[in-house]
Amino acid sequence: MILRRFVKHVTEQNWFAVGLDMLVVVTGIFLGMQVTDWNDERNEQLQIEQYLSALENDLQQDAEMLIPVAEQIDLRGTKGRMLAKHIKDIPLHQLSNLDLFLFTTSPGYRPYSWNRATLDQLKNSGAIRKITSPELIKKISDYDALSRHLDLDYTNDEQYMHEAFSLAIKIIDMNYPNSRELVREANRNIVNANTRIQDGPLYKKALSNNTVLLTQDLPSIRAMANVYKEISQTLSSRTSHEIPRLKKYGQEIIELIHQHYPITGSTNSVMHKKETP
Repeated sequence: MILRRFVKHVTEQNWFAVGLDMLVVVTGIFLGMQVTDWNDERNEQLQIEQYLSALENDLQQDAEMLIPVAEQIDLRGTKGRMLAKHIKDIPLHQLSNLDLFLFTTSPGYRPYSWNRATLDQLKNSGAIRKITSPELIKKISDYDALSRHLDLDYTNDEQYMHEAFSLAIKIIDMNYPNSRELVREANRNIVNANTRIQDGPLYKKALSNNTVLLTQDLPSIRAMANVYKEISQTLSSRTSHEIPRLKKYGQEIIELIHQHYPITGSTNSVMHKKETP
């Protein structure tokens, strides 16, 4: 229809009508391209909203995962400090093999298990660059970087704690019946600040074994205690600085998501939940 009318106007040399026909065609093409671009952009933003909704759930799960990990880190740090104080305050001939066994056993903590599926999709698809808030993009990047830094910390902590335990087994006789239950009882008493590890029934029963240290070399014992003390100081930075900062990043990401995108979700996050033993 438009083509026939255009040819007719050219044949008639009606240049005003020809120009008008061309203007109609160009305008139609321009509007069509604009509508296509608008639809593409809208579809991209809908996809980003889906990504961010899933990311919020992942951050909530990360926060829940961190609670028992932080508790284990705190316990390991406390045991290292107790070991150092125990060796400093008590004469060599009074050092208890059982006490040192309980302070040094199971010095590690479980690895982090991040929920990175959505974050990896955001990065790999390039969708993170289409997020409309530069502040949100930065917070997501900060969270990703810090969580990966904590993974590296975990690897280093594990190696350091393995080396410390290698020192301990040369000094402490680890041969106790029901040692796993014995350590669990001691850990519960350590978490309960009002209870001493010596107050447990399994502890009192284990005393009857009369197990003694494998060596009376005081420099070796103090060297071991120093390593455990250094580990406890390192672990302290995890729960006092790094993990709280990561949880703060996560909470800020959720708040920015709710601010910039109309995503249904609860702002009452476990990010602020206090770890309890």
